[in-house]
Amino acid sequence: MTFARASRFRTLAALALTALAALAVAASLGARRRGPELPPILFAMRARVPGAALALGVGPAGRTLVAGGRLVVRESDGRFVALLPERLFYDVAHPSVSYDAKRIAFAAVTGPDSAWRIWSCNASGRDLQLVSPAARGVDPVALYGSAAASRFERFDDFDPCWLPDGRIAFASTRWPLLAQAGVPATNLWVVNEDGTGLARLTAERDGGEAPSVDPVTGRLLYARWFFNRWRASDDSAGVVSGLDGALPADTVNLWQSGSIDVGGGGLRLAGGDPRSRDGEQGYQPIVLPDPDTTFVAVVADRRDLMRSTRLGVWAYPGRFGPPRPLAGYGSGNGWSACAPSALPGGRILFAMDVAGTGNFDLYVVKPDGRDLAPITSDLQTLEIDPVAIVPRPAAPEARASVPPRAADVPPRTTVAEVLRGPRTARFECLNVFANAPVDAPWPAGVPAEPGTRVRFWAALPRPLAEGGDTLALVLDAPVPASGVVSAEVPGDVPMFQQLVGADGRVLRSAHGPAHVAGYNFTPPGGTATCVGCHAGHSARPVPADPTEAAWTNLAPGARVTASSEQRGDPGAPAAVDRRTVGEPSQVDWIAGGESGEWLRLEFPAPVEVREAVLYGMRGRSKEGGPIVVKRSELVLFSGGAEVRRVSVDHALSPDGTRVDLGGARLDAIEFRPLEVEGKFRGHPYPALAEIETIARLAAGTR
Repeated sequence: MTFARASRFRTLAALALTALAALAVAASLGARRRGPELPPILFAMRARVPGAALALGVGPAGRTLVAGGRLVVRESDGRFVALLPERLFYDVAHPSVSYDAKRIAFAAVTGPDSAWRIWSCNASGRDLQLVSPAARGVDPVALYGSAAASRFERFDDFDPCWLPDGRIAFASTRWPLLAQAGVPATNLWVVNEDGTGLARLTAERDGGEAPSVDPVTGRLLYARWFFNRWRASDDSAGVVSGLDGALPADTVNLWQSGSIDVGGGGLRLAGGDPRSRDGEQGYQPIVLPDPDTTFVAVVADRRDLMRSTRLGVWAYPGRFGPPRPLAGYGSGNGWSACAPSALPGGRILFAMDVAGTGNFDLYVVKPDGRDLAPITSDLQTLEIDPVAIVPRPAAPEARASVPPRAADVPPRTTVAEVLRGPRTARFECLNVFANAPVDAPWPAGVPAEPGTRVRFWAALPRPLAEGGDTLALVLDAPVPASGVVSAEVPGDVPMFQQLVGADGRVLRSAHGPAHVAGYNFTPPGGTATCVGCHAGHSARPVPADPTEAAWTNLAPGARVTASSEQRGDPGAPAAVDRRTVGEPSQVDWIAGGESGEWLRLEFPAPVEVREAVLYGMRGRSKEGGPIVVKRSELVLFSGGAEVRRVSVDHALSPDGTRVDLGGARLDAIEFRPLEVEGKFRGHPYPALAEIETIARLAAGTR
């Protein structure tokens, strides 16, 4: 949708529906509604818009639509009371309550085609003041020339979020950058309530919005548009725009949840299940307070949120792992749901369209999905963006690793600015080959290969060009055998990385090319520290002793074969998929014969193996089990010759049996079961849930 068409749509929708909204609100105010016992709830009551599945305030399709509406309080006794006088604002959205519950921030427009700004008032609706400054901060004409002026004729501020120190974080399109989809890119900003101290927190390439404060860490959570039109190519060039010449991979074009400190540094994945694309999604993220620490976010069947779509509120106990769909898309409860917020006592407040009519009402549910109950049921208006008006404990102070960026610092638009500019940052990966522990919710990393190189690419904005950017290679550096990458890179620049082999081609893992499917950034003077090179690597704990990161499980990168396999099962690869929990026929290697069986791992280059960890079959299924390997041996090979045998004279534990190999240098290892107990599918087939090889590339390997 062009900016002109979007403007007309906003105007027509608002004019057509304002009368309906006013009548519906007037009829509702003062009414008493039965429901669960709740504290006062503040929410936006807004007119409906064309498009039954469209949720106002969500993503590029709905975040700045104007429909007409008011802020309303549902009192504890069930009465509905308007917070602000009628006709003060044309439309409102995204209310946020301060930690002491005395102040309220919200987004509003004063006319049907005016820009959104952040406002604040006290809890009684008085002492109204404009929060977000009217001055943009960066002149797009001076940056891009007069030809681009129409692309940046307006900017919007929305999604306010109170910080514990009294400042307000919010999303805005005031930094003049277009997303790769052609719509204005959003970024996070911070400001004092009186409008002073405006500063930018993020440098997102496509979008950063819907902030909230993590009550456990004090860090800022937000939704970030993860997309990259530059894909991994099937040649030594490394990248290609579009699908022609690209390596096979699914399209990554979704909103995921990021986490930053209050200065904008330390970007990492905030929560979800990185093993699936739906699990990687996370719009409007929140975290429930201790001791629950459940991560809750919105997912969608159209992941880029560029069109009308079904939405769902999903919970992830412990932040990372399999989801628990609570409402809307994927859950079986209602058609579409969004806007979760935490209630005292651990319940979740949210908005849901039950029947797919486009009408959202308010609901409450427990994190485990129990006790789903309605709060409102108005068929004429949308009730969305609910939040409790209650004091809450201040979140822990999250130290800012760097100061926020000044409001008038523009995007860098030339290669010279990127390569020779003074605003630099550090990138520290302790081991790009590192894998997460068995059963941890992270995809496997790339194979450890000699000759690996890391490339850093930067996006330079060109608003009038197709795709909106030019690609610049800012660093191409060798990766040592240790896997450590330590580099100085441009700060405050959207960038992505890829790992390539000695032939210059992008490396691949079972999860896909080693090519970041979106853009990341590091503030000037900041340091990005991580372990591994796969989805969610930034969220993995960094070892206190960096030398420990050199040792990791290299089995997922090995070529794995077996003497035999069960037909229809995953076979030998199941022994290196880093999974032991699940149906044995899907997560275990189960041999097709009863004796003389073996499982072999061959590494791309010589490795030093500190220990092997062997996991026995976990539990039973309807097909039998568990199979217990009571006695086995490991056979080590180098250059095709057997160099050592290690006996394992006790039963393998489902939780892992460690076998010390003392740093043996090898290029292949075989697991040989010698005695088993139990039956699967009626036979005593040997089985192994997983084998880990805690190893590193051998010294001298390049």
